[in-house]
Amino acid sequence: MFEISVYIARNNYAAAECFLDTLYEKFQLPADSPTIGRRREELAQGLRSFPAGGHVIYYRETEQGSYYG
Repeated sequence: MFEISVYIARNNYAAAECFLDTLYEKFQLPADSPTIGRRREELAQGLRSFPAGGHVIYYRETEQGSYYG
């Protein structure tokens, strides 16, 4: 995400900030409701995905919440 925002900021700093704010909001959804994402068991056990504009967030549902990595 950081590299993408740096790339965007080269041409439009405000757009880069908007991009990061939007992604942060999208990351909050599966963090607050871990089962909101689509199960992706065909890729890895416990993996889920959630769309974020033109990107896809992949995460694992754990007892402590959502793990992004």
